[in-house]
Amino acid sequence: MKTISGLRGSFMARVALLALTSGLLVLAGLIFIVGSLSAAPTGLKLGLVAVVVIALPIALGWLTRRLIMRPLSYLADAISAMQSSSAKASIKPSGINEFDAILARFQHLTSQLHQEEELRKNLISDTSHELNTPLAVMTGQLIAMQESKLPITPERIAVLTEQTERLTALVSGLDAYSRARMPRQAGVENIHVRKMCQQLLDELSPQIKVHSLQVRLDIPATLVVPGDRQAFQQILHNWLENVLRYSGAAQARIIADKYGITLTDNGQGVSDKDLPHLFERFYRVEKSRNRSTGGLGLGLAITKELVERQGWTIRVEAAQPGLAFVITFTA
Repeated sequence: MKTISGLRGSFMARVALLALTSGLLVLAGLIFIVGSLSAAPTGLKLGLVAVVVIALPIALGWLTRRLIMRPLSYLADAISAMQSSSAKASIKPSGINEFDAILARFQHLTSQLHQEEELRKNLISDTSHELNTPLAVMTGQLIAMQESKLPITPERIAVLTEQTERLTALVSGLDAYSRARMPRQAGVENIHVRKMCQQLLDELSPQIKVHSLQVRLDIPATLVVPGDRQAFQQILHNWLENVLRYSGAAQARIIADKYGITLTDNGQGVSDKDLPHLFERFYRVEKSRNRSTGGLGLGLAITKELVERQGWTIRVEAAQPGLAFVITFTA
């Protein structure tokens, strides 16, 4: 795909060619009139010259309108549609390659804006839903105790504490998700993949032992990947935590080369129905609201955002048994 400057140069060359051609046609017409009609009356010559001089600019104006004004009118219509809250406004092709390339980019931008707006609305809706449950429980308990309809007992204090912790975790998760969606600010670093994976296993070794999980590293010792070190560490941490908390796996494996990294486990996996939704915000395979089993449903959504912020891609597949998360280094 050409750059903007390349498209501009190509378009200006097209305009220059059109102007040059029209000038040559005018000159050729005048030479023809003077040379071929030398014996013709002066009035006829002047009439023909006037036709050439007037008709050719009119034709040139029509071509210029087709070349410039029509694509600009399409763009203006699309902008008007966006201003009226129709972010999906489509733009008709103009037939001019350079303009169509620009219009295609504009169309892509409007599509991205529409997606971002849908994401914002869904995030607000999802967050409101997630906040409503613990807040409703806390409000009901506190009002009942305040009005002396319920006694203040250690059990009720424990319920309030649990819901407070859930709210704290939810806010913390939303903050992590928002930060993951922000443009990458840290500079690109050289990540020694095997070393970082081993550090993660050392840090989580107590949890790994509790779950009797064996993790195998199939990573060349010299493998170095450019990227955001902190984000890469968080990606690995989220995956391993997900394996430990939900999979019931006895074995996990990290395979990496210069093209990407594959994270697998031999756990219980998920159903075909759940598989396409694992990266969605607040999606839980386990529908329980209990944090110890259901979680917040933000870990894998954060992972996806962190991966894509590097310019990489991620997908999840059924590993039979277990799951395989495949990250491709496309940056």
